[in-house]
Amino acid sequence: MVNSQLNNTSLPVLFERFTQWHYDRNLIEGTTSVIQFKKLLEEVIELYMALKPGLDPFEAVLEINDIVTELLDEGRIKTCDGSGLPDSIGDINVVLDNIAEREGYSMSQCLTSAWHDIKDRKGKMVNGTFVKESDL
Repeated sequence: MVNSQLNNTSLPVLFERFTQWHYDRNLIEGTTSVIQFKKLLEEVIELYMALKPGLDPFEAVLEINDIVTELLDEGRIKTCDGSGLPDSIGDINVVLDNIAEREGYSMSQCLTSAWHDIKDRKGKMVNGTFVKESDL
């Protein structure tokens, strides 16, 4: 088992670093959860593309759209009154843990990789979205 407690001892420190990173870049007070959800969708599309190498972004979005349509047709996407927010966030993490385990990565490895990717990132807020300096 890759995702054992032994392989994930750095998780509390990593989560603290990410949270501080968000505060340092005004991503808590300067944006909204809906705008951050848009960022989450961007990352989900990139995850899908990483699982299917060679797929172009437009193809990925079309395939994801087909998946969403299938889920709707099957009645698997349900309405929520907002009280299920913690469960929804938790469910996303549970599935990410599953994918990491299946692919042979600990969550600590994944988050460490992400941390090294963003830790020194600079940019500015544009309409509630943090835009990295290289994209300005």
